[in-house]
Amino acid sequence: LVVCVCTFLILTRYITAAVIASMSLVAQVIWVPETLTSEFRKPKESKEVSERWGGAGLRWGCGNLFSFTMLFRHGLLFAKLNFIVALQRTRLYMGDVYQIFTQDVLGWGPAAAGILYSIWGMMSSVTGLLTAPAVQRFGTRDLTIASNILAMLGQLMAGMSSRSSVFLASILPASLGVLSTTAPQALITDIARTKGIGFGELTCARANIGAIVRCGALLLFGHVYGIGSNLGVPGLPFIVSGILLGFAQLLLLSTSRTGWTNISSSMNDSQLYNNGTTTKATYCNTGSYKS
Repeated sequence: LVVCVCTFLILTRYITAAVIASMSLVAQVIWVPETLTSEFRKPKESKEVSERWGGAGLRWGCGNLFSFTMLFRHGLLFAKLNFIVALQRTRLYMGDVYQIFTQDVLGWGPAAAGILYSIWGMMSSVTGLLTAPAVQRFGTRDLTIASNILAMLGQLMAGMSSRSSVFLASILPASLGVLSTTAPQALITDIARTKGIGFGELTCARANIGAIVRCGALLLFGHVYGIGSNLGVPGLPFIVSGILLGFAQLLLLSTSRTGWTNISSSMNDSQLYNNGTTTKATYCNTGSYKS
């Protein structure tokens, strides 16, 4: 009977996840419109399309598995921003370190670890809703710096915690750190547009470096957790993650404020927004968010 109950609970979890995923797919098909028009989905862009996007157009060819190197070959600011985003994303790929840490160090059971992920997901969703007003209030560069500091603080708090209360408290600054990648990614897109980099080419390069960061981070934090446990510092992966965010912070501080505000002003609205045929999701020269 116990085995049957446990099996039912396990299957219920996966069935619930499958139902939610199916509902999400149906919602996207029915209610989410396609923002990329048919002319932009063609492998070879027309002259009109290229001109409307400032000569960038859409080039879908990735070239090779090392196409991500182009992210670091188009100016110092462009390279810095891509490296910053890569460092910031490492904390998203800690794998099972959260669950193992809470069980081994804090003595939580599987149910409590599940509640942790629920709280984290809820806080991240709420933080995402704050993106537009936060950008309007603080500007892109200042918001990114402040958010990155909060993310770093959250990781360090988690790594140094030996009590559940401290670990739970670290979720708040860590979730607010989600805002740290939004503005850099938008600015990367703007710079790529002025450099004549196709959006397909940029997307492919981002996907390549994202895969490298994901695999590298999983290997790094898993190995570091083993080392930290042997040294009596099981929270070492969180501390290492905080250090990586510290390097990102130094790169952020080394960028000039004008580099964050002038890039969009060099392009007119028709180039920037495709004459209104796609979603206006870029930051303008005042640091505000247009939607």
